[in-house]
Formats: sequence, structure tokens, C-alpha cells
Amino acid sequence: GTLAVLAAEWGNAGTFGPMAAGGKALNAFFHVVNARTAGFNAVDLGQVRSETLAITNVVMMIGGGSASTAGGIKVSTLVIIVMMVWAEIRGERDANAFGRRIPHDVQRQAVAIATLAIGFVGIAIVGLLVVTDLPLDVLAFEAVSAFSTTGLSTGITPRLPASAQAILILLMFV
Repeated sequence: GTLAVLAAEWGNAGTFGPMAAGGKALNAFFHVVNARTAGFNAVDLGQVRSETLAITNVVMMIGGGSASTAGGIKVSTLVIIVMMVWAEIRGERDANAFGRRIPHDVQRQAVAIATLAIGFVGIAIVGLLVVTDLPLDVLAFEAVSAFSTTGLSTGITPRLPASAQAILILLMFV
């Protein structure tokens, strides 16, 4: 994530452009780490490129560790799903991690969590597109941030109609 954000924002005059190389690297790392849970930002998110918004969406959607207060689906859920896909690619009946079989009920829970998360966020994005005339990348960012309770914003939230704000509030509760 850090390298992707660094590459996307390197020459962006509104964000990392004027910084020295070390400052750019530190800000890219800070951005990706804080997008998992903290909601702090050191640059104006309204000025970042669409690529950075997309990268940040992925990081926010994954969230943090299972014992953390981070939102998102959690890193452990993603790892279980990756292990399931890897087992399927290899033609194995069971998904294994570190020489141990991942129980089928845990696999079902991981798939259910990820599916529900993607479903709720997808429905919310469509709802936001219906009630506003803002671009998809910005609305998707706001929706994922609300779902993951990260607290990041491109700055559009106060200008949204009440119906759009209600959608974001509902996502926070989900």
C-alpha cells in the first residue's frame, strides 16, 4: 500500500509533490497505516488522485487485526479467504495454514463477512450515486470509510444531502 500510494502521489502538487523524498515516503506510510483504523490524515484527501482513493479503499475495507478496534473485514478474514482460494487453485479439499486445517465453519464465516461487507458497501454506493451528482471514486471512498469507521473524508460530507448522510450513518452502524 505504501509503495502504491507513494507512486500515485509522488508528483501531485496538491499532496506529496512539494515534499522531499523522505517526507513523501513517510507520508505514504502514514497514510496507509492510518487508513486501517485511526482516521488521521496529513494531506488534504480532497486533493489525492483517484488511484490513491482506490488503494485507500482496499486498505480501509480490510481494516486491522482481529483484536484491534479497527473496522473493515479484518486481516484474519482476508487471510482465511486467500488460503481458501489458494487451496482451490491447488485442487486441495481443505484450506490449510501453517500445517493446520482451517475449519469449514470458520471458512463460511469469513466468506459471509466479506460478502456482506461488499454487499452493504455496494448498495450504499449505488444509493449515494442516486441521491448526489458526485463522482463514483469520491462517493466510494466516503462509503468505505463510513463502513470501516475509519473517519477519513475527502471533505464532501457536510455538502451531501440529508439522504446521503443517512446512508453513511447507516453504514457506520453496520
